[in-house]
Amino acid sequence: MYGKVITAFFYDFLILSTVDNLLDLAIPHRLIFLVPFLTTVLALLERWLMRRELHRQRRKGKCTYPTLLIGSPEKIRLTLKRMETNTSVGYEPIALCAIKDDPGQEPGTPTSADFQASTERERNLPLLPLDADLPKNA
Repeated sequence: MYGKVITAFFYDFLILSTVDNLLDLAIPHRLIFLVPFLTTVLALLERWLMRRELHRQRRKGKCTYPTLLIGSPEKIRLTLKRMETNTSVGYEPIALCAIKDDPGQEPGTPTSADFQASTERERNLPLLPLDADLPKNA
């Protein structure tokens, strides 16, 4: 995201210079560079401070997205572990749905899998079956 702000600085500078030359506005050259530069620096500082505050809030458990984890039991465990170590992404698991490929069906057709909770966090999350009511249950 910082790259987009810096790219916007160059476009702003280019447009301001072009308009000044085409309309002969006689804007001081220092001002043509200084205004876009200062607004870019202030925008980058603001974004950095806001991102820092957001990460601080997420470490406290606020500003998170309720998330349903769907996948194989191994991938669910791996994802839960990553979510615990990287709280800044802001996902908060609310339920689990373990799935596996059904060999009796065409490839890519999942069915519910057996999931044995191995940690306290896994035991505290509801385990939802894979069925047509999954969106209603979550």
